Amino acid sequence: MGKVEFEFYKSLQKTNRVVVTFDSINMVWDNPSFAFNLLIQQNVDIIAIRKRRKKVYQQDLSLEDFKRTVSALVEGYEDKVAYGFSLGAYGALYYASALNCRILALSPRMSIHPIYGKSNLKGKRIFKHNILPTHNSEISPIIVYDPKNALDNTYVNKGLLSAFPNAQLVEIPYAGHGMGPHLKQMGLLKEFILTVIHKAEIPIYDKELKKSQTYYRVLGDACLKRNKPRWALQLVNYALTLAPEDSLCMRLKIHVLRRKERYTEAIQFAESSRELAPQDRVIPGLLIDLYVYIGDFEKAIEETEAAIKKFGSTAPLLKRKKRIQELQEKHVHNAVKL
Repeated sequence: MGKVEFEFYKSLQKTNRVVVTFDSINMVWDNPSFAFNLLIQQNVDIIAIRKRRKKVYQQDLSLEDFKRTVSALVEGYEDKVAYGFSLGAYGALYYASALNCRILALSPRMSIHPIYGKSNLKGKRIFKHNILPTHNSEISPIIVYDPKNALDNTYVNKGLLSAFPNAQLVEIPYAGHGMGPHLKQMGLLKEFILTVIHKAEIPIYDKELKKSQTYYRVLGDACLKRNKPRWALQLVNYALTLAPEDSLCMRLKIHVLRRKERYTEAIQFAESSRELAPQDRVIPGLLIDLYVYIGDFEKAIEETEAAIKKFGSTAPLLKRKKRIQELQEKHVHNAVKL
């Protein structure tokens, strides 16, 4: 089964419940499995479906291999539950639905899906799965997603509902694709999971509760896309008061300041953000783009070289460097003509 590992954890107490979990995109099997720290405290057995490397999409595991391996492990349990987030939620629906088990899927997504994937990844990776999970009207998986997120909304309503006509949807607007982190920031994630596992109930999202920084960031991003940068700035500033070191909020504020043509402020904020989030590879690129936009090509090259020194000669950085050099040459040529 290539780069896939099955891990089985037996509760010290007698139990008739097993939970099948699936790694999300950045998880690897050298680290604890998905939701392990929470589930190990419950009186459940755990079957964890693991990936060896980050940024791989469970293409090494066929549905037949999963059924053959896991069906034998779950035989005899009175209650079977599957749980995952993003890629893991996709896996729970695609694979574990074959077990006719209960499922909690948070923001299911397969980014390389040829129909419902991300536009920049479609056709870039080999997709070995069926287009949709096997049709199953016997189960009612709980799918938690943001209806305002175009990619997730399309996949859920145009794809998954045709495979699972009795699915139970929990809509949380402006939570973004990062549903797991959003619920965790609000202190609700544990409650959501345990409500499904122990009570076999649909978790309820209280809209009146104080929102997370993710909510304000996603809402701010929506405002920016609707050409309301003033509102977007207010929202992202509030998000940053809740989480000053959230790099996604930092990125959004840079975009908003640039839209509002506050370039000096945008550059200063990007520079300070780069120090607060030194491992974020996007912020240096945004800083470089700001220098290019105001025509400071020397500073743009300087920042590009610094980013290459830190992160290596990545394709995006090399592409930026080439583009800056072309613009620099064009600028010099035009100056000579004048």
